[in-house]
Amino acid sequence: MGKFEYTIEIKAPLEKVFNFIADGTNLPQWHPSIRKAERVGEGRVQLGSKLRVEAVFGRRRYVCIAECTEFTPNKSVRDRQIVGPFKKYEDWAEFQKTETGTKWTFGLEYELPGAMLGKVRDVLGRRRARQHQVEAMRRAKEILESG
Repeated sequence: MGKFEYTIEIKAPLEKVFNFIADGTNLPQWHPSIRKAERVGEGRVQLGSKLRVEAVFGRRRYVCIAECTEFTPNKSVRDRQIVGPFKKYEDWAEFQKTETGTKWTFGLEYELPGAMLGKVRDVLGRRRARQHQVEAMRRAKEILESG
């Protein structure tokens, strides 16, 4: 099982950062692995809402559906995969207002299917996954700070 967490400071108002990040349909704009993200059903992101995501990682294409399991405006959002390739996949984002903007912490906990093969695939892909997340956060920061 893999788990990691990253924090970045963004020079933009808390509400703006939260709304942009929490709305998963913005993922293709800033995450290098995400090709498409669309809400399943009507309405905005909220507790229980679902998001269908298409991603490419390495040479593999993945499709999953995630459900919002925690939603506290301008504070935190948490999702878990309900359909997809992972045995377990949960991510979270926490937001704090700072003197110069917003502190955003992203975390991810996952488990790949297949006992030994899953562990081998995890070791081989972990570094790239971490690089993708750092790049994603850098891109989001750039978008949010540019106005």
